[in-house]
Amino acid sequence: DWNFSYNYIDEKANPDQRKALEAIANVVMVPGASKKTETRYVAITRKTEGKDHEISLGQYGTFRGHVLEGGLGGVPKIVNPPGADPIHHEYQQGRTAKMTYNDADQTWSWGNSNYMLGKFTIDSAQFEKYAAGLAQKMAGPKEPKPDDKQ
Repeated sequence: DWNFSYNYIDEKANPDQRKALEAIANVVMVPGASKKTETRYVAITRKTEGKDHEISLGQYGTFRGHVLEGGLGGVPKIVNPPGADPIHHEYQQGRTAKMTYNDADQTWSWGNSNYMLGKFTIDSAQFEKYAAGLAQKMAGPKEPKPDDKQ
């Protein structure tokens, strides 16, 4: 079990948006991973200036980082990593300058670590296709029965 699983939703979301975002979080954020779960409605800000990125989650957390320069120019990308799902299928590689988190009886502060910027577009049909494929993989290969001919 995880120690906690908190979701942070922008306080500007209207009731219908909040309901939809909560439903998405309950599917993609490992449901049941922790008995300690909460949803917080906070002021979320995001600022991007060139390669520099800053995010805040109200009073609970901050992030500052930047994407890296690839050896041949542009930003390095990681595509189809192990365990990828439709939301986490491609990342731009970066470096965290500073990250803080203070909630769920946790106090974190670190920097100079891996940062992966993901951008995605997905619909329900794509996610259902992924979920069906994952269920098939989790079931494992079918063992031939002793009376099956090969």
